[in-house]
Amino acid sequence: MRGEHARHGKAVQGPSPGAHEIFDTVCHALRQGMFAEAIDALEHLLERDVEFPGAASTLRCAAFWREQQDQGPAGPAFLQTGNGKDPRGGEALDGFERGEQLMGQWRLFQVFAARLADVPERCLFAIKQFVLSSALVSYGAGGSEEGDRQGELARGGGPGTEADAADDPYLLLQLGRCFKGLGNYERAIECLERANRLAREDARVLAELADCYSLVNESRAAKVFFREAFYVDPQAVDLSGLESPLVNRLAVRLRQKGYVEPLLNEWMPVYGTVWGVFNVKREMKPLEFGKLKQAIYRLERERGLTGPDGERAVPRLINRYFWLIDHYLTTGEPRDRVEEVLQKLKETDAAVHAEYTR
Repeated sequence: MRGEHARHGKAVQGPSPGAHEIFDTVCHALRQGMFAEAIDALEHLLERDVEFPGAASTLRCAAFWREQQDQGPAGPAFLQTGNGKDPRGGEALDGFERGEQLMGQWRLFQVFAARLADVPERCLFAIKQFVLSSALVSYGAGGSEEGDRQGELARGGGPGTEADAADDPYLLLQLGRCFKGLGNYERAIECLERANRLAREDARVLAELADCYSLVNESRAAKVFFREAFYVDPQAVDLSGLESPLVNRLAVRLRQKGYVEPLLNEWMPVYGTVWGVFNVKREMKPLEFGKLKQAIYRLERERGLTGPDGERAVPRLINRYFWLIDHYLTTGEPRDRVEEVLQKLKETDAAVHAEYTR
């Protein structure tokens, strides 16, 4: 191919000399939260090589975070002040508020970056490392030397971070999300297991816990917790924040069938059961069984409604039929009870019934 270009008098050119070194500098700056410096380096790089792969999209990412810094006290200088005050003279934010601000900005950035086609993975990783470790510092801030603690927390250190959050399931959830995003799945699971003990029916905690177990190849635990999360409250499950291939593949298949949010969340447990993804079951306790029967009675009345309530009632009802069938099979109930539920399933959605029973 190179010879063919040469015969036509065209030179084959790759990135200009030194371009990769400049890009390495950019990634280092992004990881340190030095977005202005990253922008300067990227502009210099594009002057030298306008077609350097991913440079233009990385510039947009750096500009996004530079704007976020300008709008709030989330930059490195603020983290290093240790006094809870914005160095630019703004109102003080406590550690929790700073953490929430950063996590909110990260969610906005995920949507923004998804629209860009060619952002290099290592640039996204560098930004994630800075933002989530900064959020972790903020959530676990003890008063001073916050800047020094950033690296320690990102590596899983930082005495008192979880201890301070011992009785707050939401704070433990956020710490778990930070640790998960930083790749410290062991610490993430510790936080999320503790949150789950404090708030047993929080679908957000259950889904994040399932996600972490999936990422450490504990597929049985992952399936149990995912199934539980979608049973408790499908709308509380943050699909965009989940990294598990198990769930992401399921979501892709459902989108190909035409499902979109928010109903996508409702149909996840239905097809997760039909397609054998959520195939690890547990026996229900008597109180849970009573609540299940009550929920089925209510949803059978709601499925005839028009609008969002009626649309949501159908997949929720189907999922509860599945749980009821599993309960009957687990406890050895007579077969005619299972057949009765299967008939109700067929009347509710014949297509799902056909896939489930084939």
